[in-house]
Amino acid sequence: HQWTFHSENVQMLLDSMKENDRQEFQFDVRTIEWEDYVEKYVLGFRQYLFKQNPSSLEESRKRMSK
Repeated sequence: HQWTFHSENVQMLLDSMKENDRQEFQFDVRTIEWEDYVEKYVLGFRQYLFKQNPSSLEESRKRMSK
Protein backbone atom coordinates (compact mmCIF):
# COMPACT_ATOMS: atom_id res chain seq x y z
CA HIS A 1 0.00 0.00 0.00
CA GLN A 2 0.97 3.59 -0.40
CA TRP A 3 -0.33 6.53 1.57
CA THR A 4 -0.13 10.23 0.96
CA PHE A 5 -0.46 12.59 3.89
CA HIS A 6 -1.37 16.21 3.37
CA SER A 7 -0.28 18.84 5.86
CA GLU A 8 -1.66 22.10 4.51
CA ASN A 9 -3.51 22.93 7.74
CA VAL A 10 -0.44 22.27 9.86
CA GLN A 11 1.68 24.36 7.49
CA MET A 12 -0.83 27.22 7.67
CA LEU A 13 -0.78 27.05 11.47
CA LEU A 14 3.01 27.01 11.53
CA ASP A 15 3.15 30.01 9.16
CA SER A 16 0.73 31.98 11.33
CA MET A 17 2.73 31.47 14.53
CA LYS A 18 5.12 34.02 15.94
CA GLU A 19 8.80 33.03 15.96
CA ASN A 20 8.98 32.55 19.75
CA ASP A 21 5.91 30.26 19.62
CA ARG A 22 7.54 28.22 16.84
CA GLN A 23 10.60 27.78 19.04
CA GLU A 24 8.54 26.63 22.02
CA PHE A 25 6.08 24.39 20.16
CA GLN A 26 8.28 22.67 17.62
CA PHE A 27 6.10 20.52 15.39
CA ASP A 28 7.47 21.17 11.92
CA VAL A 29 7.87 17.64 10.52
CA ARG A 30 10.33 18.92 7.93
CA THR A 31 12.91 19.22 10.72
CA ILE A 32 12.58 15.60 11.88
CA GLU A 33 15.61 13.42 11.26
CA TRP A 34 13.61 10.41 10.11
CA GLU A 35 16.33 7.75 10.37
CA ASP A 36 17.02 8.71 13.98
CA TYR A 37 13.29 8.90 14.73
CA VAL A 38 12.52 5.47 13.28
CA GLU A 39 15.47 3.84 15.05
CA LYS A 40 14.37 5.21 18.43
CA TYR A 41 10.76 4.28 17.68
CA VAL A 42 11.68 0.67 16.92
CA LEU A 43 13.94 0.38 19.97
CA GLY A 44 11.20 1.78 22.21
CA PHE A 45 8.61 -0.51 20.63
CA ARG A 46 10.89 -3.48 21.24
CA GLN A 47 11.61 -2.54 24.86
CA TYR A 48 8.20 -1.36 26.07
CA LEU A 49 5.76 -3.36 23.97
CA PHE A 50 7.66 -6.62 23.57
CA LYS A 51 9.42 -6.30 26.96
CA GLN A 52 12.78 -7.18 25.42
CA ASN A 53 15.89 -6.13 27.28
CA PRO A 54 18.03 -3.65 25.31
CA SER A 55 21.08 -5.80 26.05
CA SER A 56 19.60 -8.55 23.84
CA LEU A 57 19.64 -6.29 20.76
CA GLU A 58 22.97 -7.51 19.38
CA GLU A 59 21.90 -11.17 19.62
CA SER A 60 18.60 -10.36 17.91
CA ARG A 61 20.45 -8.63 15.08
CA LYS A 62 22.65 -11.72 14.60
CA ARG A 63 19.60 -14.01 14.43
CA MET A 64 17.89 -11.72 11.94
CA SER A 65 20.85 -11.71 9.59
CA LYS A 66 20.84 -15.52 9.33
